[in-house]
Amino acid sequence: MMMSKNSYFNKTFFKNLMKRFWIIGLGMMVSYVLLYLYPIYQGASSEGYQYYAAYLKGSYFIGNLIISTIAILTSVALLYFYHNRTASTIIHSMPIKKSELYWTSFIAGMILMFVPLILTTGILIFYGKTIPLYYRELSINHCLSWFLIQSAIIFFAYGITQFCYEMTIVKWK
Repeated sequence: MMMSKNSYFNKTFFKNLMKRFWIIGLGMMVSYVLLYLYPIYQGASSEGYQYYAAYLKGSYFIGNLIISTIAILTSVALLYFYHNRTASTIIHSMPIKKSELYWTSFIAGMILMFVPLILTTGILIFYGKTIPLYYRELSINHCLSWFLIQSAIIFFAYGITQFCYEMTIVKWK
């Protein structure tokens, strides 16, 4: 198969990033479990379950701050090779354009952060449908609005960090 010369995605570099940074996706899933799914487990045995829908609607500031911090750290981790002289020399000596490096690392980071978000949203919808006795207010609308809020936080924090990182690299090199 013939490779396109104007591709913005490098499959080999993508596989390497996913192999090296899979732990970020696992950490993101653990943070979602601790911040959003564990209170469901706690609320099922207590009287606090009626407040969980408001908890999901974005009123939980610390959870949003933690998720945005993870998004920023993910961006820094994926683009760290620019500041490591050996890795930077090796990567830039390869026949890969800078735009390929940027878009491949951007897509890898988004996948590492959105797969746990999609899984958590699916689990929340499942809980809302199967445990209606405790979570009458946990509807699909609440889960999807939570998904959109979290997506916006991730995209904004990750995208701005990637953009700033690229601008400082262009300035200093």
